[in-house]
Amino acid sequence: MTKKVGPYVGVTGFMSRKEVYEAISMIPEGSTHRLMVGVLMSSKTLAGQQNKWPGRYPKKEAVADIFVNDPRVLNLIHYNTDHPETVFSQLVEITELSGPCLDGFQLNIAWPPISQLKNYREAHPEKFLLLQIGDKAMAQVESMEQFTGLVGAYLPIIDAILVDQSGGRGELLDRAKGAEYLMAVRKYPKLGLGIAGGLGPETLHILDPFVKEFPELSIDAEGGLRMLRPDDILCLRAMKTYLEDAFPILAGKKLPGLKLRRWLAPYGFEEHVLYYGLGDNMLRTARLAQPCALKVGDILATGDKVLSPPREGGNGRVLVHLTGGLDGHWVDIPSRIPIAFLTEGDNAPEAVWKYGER
Repeated sequence: MTKKVGPYVGVTGFMSRKEVYEAISMIPEGSTHRLMVGVLMSSKTLAGQQNKWPGRYPKKEAVADIFVNDPRVLNLIHYNTDHPETVFSQLVEITELSGPCLDGFQLNIAWPPISQLKNYREAHPEKFLLLQIGDKAMAQVESMEQFTGLVGAYLPIIDAILVDQSGGRGELLDRAKGAEYLMAVRKYPKLGLGIAGGLGPETLHILDPFVKEFPELSIDAEGGLRMLRPDDILCLRAMKTYLEDAFPILAGKKLPGLKLRRWLAPYGFEEHVLYYGLGDNMLRTARLAQPCALKVGDILATGDKVLSPPREGGNGRVLVHLTGGLDGHWVDIPSRIPIAFLTEGDNAPEAVWKYGER
């Protein structure tokens, strides 16, 4: 099996496959980054117990059913343990129960025993290993020189590091400190670099200096995508809004228009009559859709394929990203006008179907 690697745009705290499919729907056509599907697990949940975050940590029996087989996805268990001295046997057990779609681990452990990870790497060379540099790990670092040496001692066992002082608490990352840690290890050319901390729909702007300095950067979001406690469940709308902008930002692209605010899910003709005139414009059926309800991968009657989520163009218009040219092109469409899909019943020649693949 070929090892999957980054760079990636991450979401951590999935509890169901349905949530994963919602996230996959936001991956742009031809994305340079994978979607990292992060599932949380601890030594407590591995032992069949529940920890203090029941809305984020699924039961171990449910983990295998969350992951999907998709080349655009990097499926990782984010693991923390009270017993790092035996982490090798724990990772082996998790690998077996997580099913064939597991791609690897994010190790939320402050400087775990190198010998334990080496044993796992030898047993499972196809798995991606990511070492989180969290607040506990940072507390043990006295200088950047020492940090560089500590990370180097884990090579080539680990594939990447994630600088993440927040640890899922939603605390906004310290940009200067994060950059300092990433700069300290960029001397290792094969080491993947990632950063996290308070990322979400409204905070992606803080990535601007990182994207310019680290073009292969990976990111992850957890606390900023969840409902308030006690629910603490993944907010699908926040997640999809975050992903809609994160993929192009990390690819260094400038998006036209504004983020499209969708207040309703796509609906059929009955709801269309009910909501007519309110400005929602989310009609979608098997044969047509209003621009706001289009999804990545939709093939229009012309053969054009939708490459990115639609965006607001102003004055009641929607910007739709379609195939054509080197990176597609954006067209401006009135939000109320339905657009026809290409269906088998149209008996279109094969060339039309293939148009969107050019």
